[in-house]
Amino acid sequence: MKQNIFSDIANFYQHVLETLIPEPSGSCYLSAYCLDQYFKKVNIESRNVTGELAMIDKTGKNFICYGNFRNLKGVKVGIYHSWCEILVDNEWYVIDPSIKFNKQFLKRQMNFKVSPKIPDTILTSEKHSYNWRYVEKQTLSEYPQSYIEMICPDLKEFLINALVLQFPQCDIN
Repeated sequence: MKQNIFSDIANFYQHVLETLIPEPSGSCYLSAYCLDQYFKKVNIESRNVTGELAMIDKTGKNFICYGNFRNLKGVKVGIYHSWCEILVDNEWYVIDPSIKFNKQFLKRQMNFKVSPKIPDTILTSEKHSYNWRYVEKQTLSEYPQSYIEMICPDLKEFLINALVLQFPQCDIN
């Protein structure tokens, strides 16, 4: 997989979103939605996924969790998390640029610090690693859908079209 193009797409998306909304915390559902729509427009199979996310904290001993992880020691900070997945070479990859904003929010509002090994964008085929756990839960999909419906259609369209204009073709071979 050509990670550079997908990293470029995620970084560009982060930049555009931060330009429009200076502190876009709580925007995972918007990021997942916009990336999913963008990838569909450039003919890359994608999906908007909702579930639970756990990230290891700075100490490496506890997790910061969005969702209910019964087997992990840590603190719950949210009910759900949303991300985008893309299909490349018959393998699904998580592409999650909202991690940057989660990290900023957790540090600023809750004084939690995630491990420095967690990048600002997670781009991986590993949904479970030492540093993070992504678990799809379709029962949680109603949460982001209700928020997406409240977002101004012009904002969603602007974010998607900005990606299309910057990356009109996405060569994954």
